Amino acid sequence: MVGAKLSHPMGGNREPLQHTIGANSEAFTYGDLVTYASGFLEVVDSATADRIDGICKVKKTMASDNQTVLKYEVPYIPLSVDDEFEMELDAAATVANQGQFFTITTGGTGAQTVSFSSASASVGQVVLIKLDPRGEGSTTRGLFRVALNRVAFEPET
Repeated sequence: MVGAKLSHPMGGNREPLQHTIGANSEAFTYGDLVTYASGFLEVVDSATADRIDGICKVKKTMASDNQTVLKYEVPYIPLSVDDEFEMELDAAATVANQGQFFTITTGGTGAQTVSFSSASASVGQVVLIKLDPRGEGSTTRGLFRVALNRVAFEPET
């Protein structure tokens, strides 16, 4: 499994959809984590501090003039800090990693995973809530939450 799959939405068992105009030439894949950039939706970049706004629900590449001409709106599930979603880590983890923060890595669109080497006690895009959420003995599948969403306060350091 690559990308994200909503597991425990706080609003119930439905997947609420929002739609935002996709950035020019951006390639979206079902399950990609997405973020806003200058008012348009983009795929979360690898090893950046992009804030996660949701999970993409379509596979589509935007035209080079999408923002001004076509204005195709990408459907996505908005995520709050309470929503939980499954993702794969790119290396084996242990129960001791639960509660740690991680960043997203992208091996190409549609291949987002959580970067195990980015494990931190205090900094990251997502936090590991539970390893092996399905009870299958997996050391790479985890249940995550957004660590820092769009509306969260980030103190200056």
